[in-house]
Amino acid sequence: MYKVFTSKTKTLKPFIKPFLLLFAVYCLAIFTIIRSNYLYIDDAGRAVAGYVWDGDFNRLTSSFLGRLLSTNTTLIDIAPLTQWLAVAFLAISSLILTYVYCGHKIKYLPLIGSCFIGLTPFMLGCLEYRFDSPCMALSVLASIAPLLFWRIDTKRSSSNTPNRRWYFLKPLIASFIGTLIMWTSYQAASGVLPLVILGIIVVESLQQKNSLRTRQILSKVWPFAAGYLLATVVFLLIPTSTSNYRDTSMYPLNQLLPGIIYNLCLLRDALRLLLSTKVWLVLLTLTGIVFIIVLALAHHSSIKHKLQQLSLGILLITVGLPLSYGAFLMLQSPPTWGVHYSA
Repeated sequence: MYKVFTSKTKTLKPFIKPFLLLFAVYCLAIFTIIRSNYLYIDDAGRAVAGYVWDGDFNRLTSSFLGRLLSTNTTLIDIAPLTQWLAVAFLAISSLILTYVYCGHKIKYLPLIGSCFIGLTPFMLGCLEYRFDSPCMALSVLASIAPLLFWRIDTKRSSSNTPNRRWYFLKPLIASFIGTLIMWTSYQAASGVLPLVILGIIVVESLQQKNSLRTRQILSKVWPFAAGYLLATVVFLLIPTSTSNYRDTSMYPLNQLLPGIIYNLCLLRDALRLLLSTKVWLVLLTLTGIVFIIVLALAHHSSIKHKLQQLSLGILLITVGLPLSYGAFLMLQSPPTWGVHYSA
């Protein structure tokens, strides 16, 4: 037992300082939020009545976590401890993302950049919730954690079949568990795992002289996709609560494609609204310019290869933006409050 503990300690030791750095950055970012001591109407209701999330889109994991933190069957307001826990979840998420994207190494410049997982306006809004924030952050962590099993050795000997099967089974199981936690905690994170996997494919392609072959991509992606879809089916089989506070009905199959296109148009309007603000227009323009420069200077000098990588980068943005919206693309009434309020 002692040897196992010592081994695990040695494994985790290189990650302690990076985690503490991320945790400090996130805590500094939400200092004003904690100091303001703001209560949403959701927080006020839970602070008084102590009700959980079972009736809100079957957020069973959120209910379990809330009761665990409150050490009671009804919720207790223990903020800012809940918000600090949410920050810890986000710090671990950033750490895992940096570790996977940087080839199982921790590099401090990408590590700081990974803080944008939790420092976007949307996620900062989530961190304002005194009760919901750890559940929201947990959904992000549950979506990113399976990527620890991303590296798949497709050249393993076929004679070692049982180990080879287990090698592919681990990411499938991890994806299934993580996705099920996401569905039962905060479904807005449903686009995180697909988007991050798409980004890894682009990064790995940039690091090779030739773009990844379709067979290579599929061999790495299919366990995660299978786990994701299997968890989605299991979640859909859970009896739906009738007390959801907004419509969650999906388009029927014969209307699914036109419905997704319509929702993409709503996202276009939301992006147009964002670009109407000068500050965001400048920031997004600078981000786009830096992104293009990085792609143009990436690793190889071949003009043909640079054009391929530039095309791949444009594809990442084009596909990644709607993909980040996740399952909401299939809803008949997706949440697009920013567009509605601007009307």
